[in-house]
Amino acid sequence: MSYELRAHFSPRYRPPARPPACTNPRALREAVVRGMFGSDNSVRMATAMPLAVFVAAAIQQPEDEDLMKTLTPIIVVDRVEPCLGFWEQLGFEKTGEVPGADGLVFAMLANGGVEIMYQLRASLNDDLPALADVSFGPSNFFIKVSDLAAVQSKLKGAEILVDEKKTFYGARETVVRAPCGTYVTFAQFDEQ
Repeated sequence: MSYELRAHFSPRYRPPARPPACTNPRALREAVVRGMFGSDNSVRMATAMPLAVFVAAAIQQPEDEDLMKTLTPIIVVDRVEPCLGFWEQLGFEKTGEVPGADGLVFAMLANGGVEIMYQLRASLNDDLPALADVSFGPSNFFIKVSDLAAVQSKLKGAEILVDEKKTFYGARETVVRAPCGTYVTFAQFDEQ
């Protein structure tokens, strides 16, 4: 599924004979440029003002095809194993791992639509030498949950920073520090 480029900027504007499908960003960009400039490279001022609306409408993705699929944090740590138990007690399952000579080099955990990855600092340095000198500080996660009380009951041994608070944006939240230094806010929103 694709969208055609359609615009009515001025009586002099002539769209391309066959507008490109929005699935080809280069063709779309070229069509936009052709629409903005005359054959003598003069700017067609009638197209300048509504250009943002024109481009936004033209590059819409079909409803069944999102551009971004998932976001999964990769937490860089000195040891992977101590990080896993915290998430496993919350119902996360290990969905992948890479063993190394002295333990795990990488592990991925998932629960519902939430994924978390841990990677050994030494293996990251081997994989991406450009990141060898980068200092990775603690990460902060915000996870929406359906039942905050159920999550709280599973946080045994976790360092509780905020037991529970009500926010101005309608959430009840608990904030903890996971064993590997990650700060995690669990939030349940009131039903609207």
